[in-house]
Amino acid sequence: MGINKKYILEEVGNKVKKVYLAINNIRLMLKNKSIMMLIIFTSITLSVLGILFYSGYFLYDYYQSQTENQVEIYLQKSTQSSDIIRVIEELSLKEKDISDMCVSNGKLSEGKLIGEYNKTWKEHMLVGQCYSINDNRPYLLMAEYQVDNIEGYEKPVGKNIKVGGKKIRIGGIIPYSQYDNYILPVYYYINNYPTDYIMIKYNNRKNSSKIEKTLAQNTIVKKYNMKRSTPFLSEDFMGAFVQILLIFAAVIINVLCMTYAWLSTFNRKFKIYAICGATKKDIIHIALTQTVILMFSGVLVGNILFAILKMTIRKYEIVYQQNYLPYIIISGGVIILLVGFLYILAKKATKSEIIYNIVE
Repeated sequence: MGINKKYILEEVGNKVKKVYLAINNIRLMLKNKSIMMLIIFTSITLSVLGILFYSGYFLYDYYQSQTENQVEIYLQKSTQSSDIIRVIEELSLKEKDISDMCVSNGKLSEGKLIGEYNKTWKEHMLVGQCYSINDNRPYLLMAEYQVDNIEGYEKPVGKNIKVGGKKIRIGGIIPYSQYDNYILPVYYYINNYPTDYIMIKYNNRKNSSKIEKTLAQNTIVKKYNMKRSTPFLSEDFMGAFVQILLIFAAVIINVLCMTYAWLSTFNRKFKIYAICGATKKDIIHIALTQTVILMFSGVLVGNILFAILKMTIRKYEIVYQQNYLPYIIISGGVIILLVGFLYILAKKATKSEIIYNIVE
């Protein structure tokens, strides 16, 4: 069976003509009804910008809710400090993965002397300096509330106070801690005070299975509790999820209503196409093509504006910043959904029988 080259060339020619007519319609709209085009284009662009922003907020909240994994480790009494440090190191947690680590003699409670590291303290010190996770100096941090208990010290940093039977220099004041404690570097505490409790919060869920395996095989570990976070138990996450769904629905409805109103202005043009011999399918394709071109342009500009906004607010950690792939997927989903609805709108906007019967 031979290939009908003439038929293929005619089909290609027809498709090119439809695209040309669609582009020409947009050009004429820009010339004759520029304000209407500007309103529709701006609406699409801002709608996409809003969807991407709230999606970024949602994604950030999703990944943050997965960073709250926690392990509590209860050690045998009188365990040597070197063995405790070895257990911590065998967990193979990188410093960037640890959001909080506490060690103490007995479970944490208010007013105790503890060893603790929190990666957010360095950015929020009220006065003084913070220490690193493996610091081994006698360096005391205090929560703001605890300063009130030191008589005569309006400026406590640099002063020595007696805590846990030893005089220790106050190195800094933090605005908060899990409890109102006297806080030492984790390793210094382990090396100088009895330790039988470790609590670690970490933000890489892949580490959980390795941590559990390591603790199960360690003889100095009396028991341990693993807490794996799930975002769907987070009120913030579910709130953001419902919010993004409502915003997405409102934006889609708004864009579709404006698009339908825009397509309706082409009824006279569609009648002319019918007189010239265009079929209903041809007119639908022209209507859909010109609408998709407008929609895609708005989505593209919306993405460009969001990329600029994303870089501008990077330091505030409001939206997901790791890479742009999720936003490309979201934009693709928006385009696919809109094209489906636009096809229905194009059929509705071109269904008037007078368009096709006027030739008679």
